[in-house]
Amino acid sequence: MPFSDARQITNRCGMQKGGYGNETATASCQGDPTQWIAAMLAAELKASGFTVLSPEAGSRDTALKIEGVLLKIFAEPVVGAWSTVIETDLSVRLVATSRTGLRAERTFFVKGDLETVIWTQGLFNDSLERGTRDLLGKMVEAILELMKQYPELGFTRPLPLRLAGWREAGR
Repeated sequence: MPFSDARQITNRCGMQKGGYGNETATASCQGDPTQWIAAMLAAELKASGFTVLSPEAGSRDTALKIEGVLLKIFAEPVVGAWSTVIETDLSVRLVATSRTGLRAERTFFVKGDLETVIWTQGLFNDSLERGTRDLLGKMVEAILELMKQYPELGFTRPLPLRLAGWREAGR
């Protein structure tokens, strides 16, 4: 952490527009998005059962090292005749490596959108939050799939879940 920053537009995270679609103001990020997206990914991985270590902490050779690059974060209203959609584009590239020689790279792109008649700053935040949740879900799912493909990374599948009162067919 943090992710590296490869955004084309680094001085703002979006724009405000007037009712005719003209740009009226810059939308700035609160805090450093490379820091908070990386921190949110670490928290999501922990919540999903992963052990997340800092780069300074010792780890086994099969541990995955995840590095991220923020490619885009930009929110803007798309003004229509009767309503407006607040669109937030988010893009991140993750590179997973291990000391055993594994190297995998994947780029994620999501669009958070929120349709409204009147748009306020809070709706920009809601659109960003929706897009960020989707992005985090896709990244965690991809890391899990990678771990399933390479059992040497230490991923173990849990035994089939048996619910009380249920029996397998034929028993």
